[in-house]
Amino acid sequence: GVGICEESSGRKLRGKLAAARVYAKELSVSEIQSRYRADKGENIDAIAPGNPNVLAWYDFHDAYTAPRVTGITLNKTSSSIKAGSTLSLIATVAPINAENKNITWKSNNPSVATVDQKGNVKAIKAGKATITATTVDGAKTATCIVTVTDLKNEWIKQSGKWYYYASDVLQKNKWIKSSNKWYYVDSSGVMATGWKKISGKWYYLNSDGSMITGWKKLSGKWYYLNSDGSMITGWKKLSGKWYYFDGSGKMFASTTKKIGGKTYKFSNSGICLNP
Repeated sequence: GVGICEESSGRKLRGKLAAARVYAKELSVSEIQSRYRADKGENIDAIAPGNPNVLAWYDFHDAYTAPRVTGITLNKTSSSIKAGSTLSLIATVAPINAENKNITWKSNNPSVATVDQKGNVKAIKAGKATITATTVDGAKTATCIVTVTDLKNEWIKQSGKWYYYASDVLQKNKWIKSSNKWYYVDSSGVMATGWKKISGKWYYLNSDGSMITGWKKLSGKWYYLNSDGSMITGWKKLSGKWYYFDGSGKMFASTTKKIGGKTYKFSNSGICLNP
């Protein structure tokens, strides 16, 4: 027969009766299996012939009608972002208990902004792009208009790293002067920190990327960086006093060293006592 049956969970079943009471005393296990399909954990193999009230589930998936998708919304309907930056779009499918909540993402202008299948948007260059999320069930859609603006002489943080753009172009392998400080970006455009060898000379860049000049103490050792940021090695006269820095840039202190055939003494502060 045809009818509606409701499980204890509240799911509605329609079409053929999803729950059929079968008197098994006249049916073998194989006959039950051939007529009905076990589903949702029901185990017909455990049914013994002669059991007077066998509950067999058949055509369960055909009979069960889950809620269909009625709509989709995004957490943003429009957004303005700079070239090189990213935006995360979040889709909400209605109703909340819809069986198939799968969606696809698409950009109508990927040269301006792209989107992956998780809703992550990446801005490429100035312009506009419409990002569309479409439900697999029912082809319901929601859109976000993304406006991408140019990058003009500014830093952008991406995936925890800093990059510098000038007139919308990522800068690489060069010194950047920003806010009266010097920074260096490597071959990938990433802002350098710590020790960096550039054109045969060593430089030290703070954790914020700014170039150091003058004295710098690292791991208990003193170094001196020229006004152009380059690390000193060898002799250096500072404020009328002579200091000596080895090949790795470390200052000699509290020691006696033979340099160029002569023995020199250095104080605790690194001053040469017999220049």
